Amino acid sequence: MQNNLLAFERIEALNRGAATIDYPAKITVNLNDIRKNTAEMCRLAGKAKVLGCVKADAYGHGLMPSALATITGGATYLGVAQPNEAIKLRESGVIDDKIPILAWLITSKTDFMKLLKLNIEVAIHSKQQLEAVINVAKALKTVANVHIAIDTGFGRGGWTIKMLDEHISDIKSAVQESFIKVRGIYSHLAFAKIEEHPMNAQQTATFESVLRKFDDLQIDYGLRHLSATAGLTNKTAPIYDMVRIGAGIYGLNSETLAKNLSHIELHQAMRLESETALIKDLPKSHGISYEHIYKTTADTKIAVIPVGYADGIPRSLSSINRNGTQILVGKTLAPIVGRVCMDQFMLDLGKDSKAKVGDNVTIFGKGLGIEHLEPTPEYIATMANMHVNELLTQLGSNKIPKFYEDFGFLK
Repeated sequence: MQNNLLAFERIEALNRGAATIDYPAKITVNLNDIRKNTAEMCRLAGKAKVLGCVKADAYGHGLMPSALATITGGATYLGVAQPNEAIKLRESGVIDDKIPILAWLITSKTDFMKLLKLNIEVAIHSKQQLEAVINVAKALKTVANVHIAIDTGFGRGGWTIKMLDEHISDIKSAVQESFIKVRGIYSHLAFAKIEEHPMNAQQTATFESVLRKFDDLQIDYGLRHLSATAGLTNKTAPIYDMVRIGAGIYGLNSETLAKNLSHIELHQAMRLESETALIKDLPKSHGISYEHIYKTTADTKIAVIPVGYADGIPRSLSSINRNGTQILVGKTLAPIVGRVCMDQFMLDLGKDSKAKVGDNVTIFGKGLGIEHLEPTPEYIATMANMHVNELLTQLGSNKIPKFYEDFGFLK
């Protein structure tokens, strides 16, 4: 069973540990937002199951706490890419043993023995992987729970149609001999964010053709899952039996969704804050940072913020003028100027700024957008010319201490 009191205490312990780290920045994750976002995705999915995608340390938000919030919000499956994250979840002692966990990035070094012992479901992408999991199932005298990954046109993981045609009989034999139980069959869309893209219909048709092959051979394929967050919210693919939700759980892309789909309510769950370490007066035409790509346009105040690209702040946020990325100092926006350094960056506060050393700096929050004086992860990612998932996983896996708030629902 899921032990919510133990989970609550475990998260409190994570917060206590983070508080012992002397660091000039912090990440705060609102777990109730993750819970509410999951509930919203469940509402959109209707009768279909929701798999909460917590890969890459839950998109940088923290694996175990995010998984707990997702399950509490209504997800009935958990999914990760790396098998070691599935193992961490199963061995955490706070995830209900009845919650299936799927790991889908399988390699020649994958420890199927440990995964099967922990009742972790695995994705199978090839004949070699099928043989490997069968051998372990035989040795353990157990049945391996698997999902068949299909490459319907993404060009990444999964059986191509040719591979499947050559070896679908091997899948059937493994099922008949009780070496494997197919718990699901799935694929992934390349253009799910683009509603009218013809590739969505093409991939769906290919997926349907694969389902017919399994039906013709009377192979039970379990749960069909094709849609992820974009596929569900943009209705670019059938929902089938289960949807895999990643970005939506964390409230990512919520600015875009709010504009296009007003009936969807998501809340960005992470904010990143630092402080002003130094504020100094500099004259007009004073160079800032490496190569002086920015020079002050008037007498002004420059603030030094004590985090940089070693902490996950994109160096591409460097700016040659005051039209660069806007960061919130107290309640006032100020632009990043000059090169972002390894462990610090600079803001041009303007001559009349009332900011003081030690003032709170919100690099991004969970608000309504820059036009409302609330920088968001999407805004920072756009200004850095990177994907928001890239930004948050880069930050979340770095050394900035992570705190969790609003998790009283676990009590």
